[in-house]
Amino acid sequence: TNTVTFMVNGEEYATQEVSYNESLTTSKISEPGYIFYGWDFNNEPITKDTVINAIVKECKFEPTTFNNSENVYGSNIWTDSKNIYYSSTELEYVLDKETNTWDEKTWNINGIYAEYIWNAEENTFFNDANKSYKLNIELGEWEEVEWHYLVGGTPIPYNFYGNAVRKINGNYYYLSNKSVFLLDTQNLTLKKVSSEDISSTFPGGSFASSYWTDGVNLYHSNGTSNQYIYNFELEIWEETNWNILVNGKYVWNCGQNTYYSNGNEQYILDVDTGNWIENGWMGIIGLEKDKVWTDGTNIYYSNGSEQYVLV
Repeated sequence: TNTVTFMVNGEEYATQEVSYNESLTTSKISEPGYIFYGWDFNNEPITKDTVINAIVKECKFEPTTFNNSENVYGSNIWTDSKNIYYSSTELEYVLDKETNTWDEKTWNINGIYAEYIWNAEENTFFNDANKSYKLNIELGEWEEVEWHYLVGGTPIPYNFYGNAVRKINGNYYYLSNKSVFLLDTQNLTLKKVSSEDISSTFPGGSFASSYWTDGVNLYHSNGTSNQYIYNFELEIWEETNWNILVNGKYVWNCGQNTYYSNGNEQYILDVDTGNWIENGWMGIIGLEKDKVWTDGTNIYYSNGSEQYVLV
């Protein structure tokens, strides 16, 4: 056999014995104070003793600036496959990445809010329960579309809220206050995949912001003692417990890690124990999840008066 040594920040993290010419199975790690992006390993069969290093970045922000606007909030920023936009009730901008400037932007329709915009691969959608649009990225215009709910194979027009869409294991789901729906983003259809009424499962009702995912599992946590995980095989919600009371609206993913940031508390989800452990963010006091955004390359934090970038 050959010994594979996993290193994190220059220190031995774990070792694994692997038979000659066998493949290696790697897993995520949770290291407080760091963001884990993967291992510097190309998945080739192991033929000798091997050292593999974790690709990590410190949880550290530094002040940054945009050339013409400091009063942007991260919660109003969204992206398609090409550009970064800012959409609020009063302001519309597009980010010029070369000059780091927010330029005024006018859309062909009114009432576009970042909260209801979501991406599925190369597609960008807007759904606010009253209307549905798909962004024509080449033209820079919104085109009205119609989604359908399949009932016994019969399509029925259906509107829903984009802020209740989550991506899990490569699939997209809409989470209503009643059911879980699987979305077909090519044919614009919804298929119910839950066998129970969610409103009868969650005391106090269900809210879009309470749903969160670590990329593999779907959870519902509203900050009370009622915490749930969705069983996709049985199509039911099952109770689960965390070591802290989690409110899903403050859960976010960065790299391959899952974080909890509500302004007062900062945690990282430990992939080994399933518990939340304290995590610090250098450079920012009181980090809140809804003010974090990315341009696809960098991670930013914008709270309306100050702008930061993850270094």
